[in-house]
Amino acid sequence: MGGFAGMNRILVPGGTGFIGRHLVRALVARGDAVTVLSRRRDRSRGESGVNFEVWDPHHRGDWFSLMQEHQAVAHLVGEQAVGRRYTTAVMHRIVESRVESTRLLVQALAAAEPRPKVLVCASAIGYYGPRPADEALDERAAPGSDFLAELTQKWEAAANEALKFGVRVVNARFGIILGAGGGALPEMARPFRMFLGGPIGS
Repeated sequence: MGGFAGMNRILVPGGTGFIGRHLVRALVARGDAVTVLSRRRDRSRGESGVNFEVWDPHHRGDWFSLMQEHQAVAHLVGEQAVGRRYTTAVMHRIVESRVESTRLLVQALAAAEPRPKVLVCASAIGYYGPRPADEALDERAAPGSDFLAELTQKWEAAANEALKFGVRVVNARFGIILGAGGGALPEMARPFRMFLGGPIGS
């Protein structure tokens, strides 16, 4: 939220997801005008203070012109990665939904005049890979080498292309998202509901 200080027109691709819905409510509550990009025309209509536009995160479209009407973009698009069996097909979709949509969004930013000043792009602590529990990590820590680490490196690299034309980029490395009605909690709770749960980690 701090990256949006002083701004009043925010574009939120992925604003109908779990994090997106909470962010949109918070932005509207403080008086910002929010435009949500959604793949489905019938999703989340009728919310006060929110404009919904249809987009295809894999193809150029009329939504490109929306960039010049906003001061900031909060990019939250990505296929669910928690609770999935990582088959080759699933991993491909997870990567494509994040990296390719970000590349296309940055192309739209580059074409805009004037363009938004800030791009806040979702990322994940998976960037660091598996580490010892007592190892302290910050933004200067080296990335890991597993699937999620490689994914987030590509994801952030795609977002950072916007730096080349003067857009401030914030890669928000989210941890595990827990909350009622979404995030990782339903998947984590499932074994416990089947009486198969136990301690999570040491």
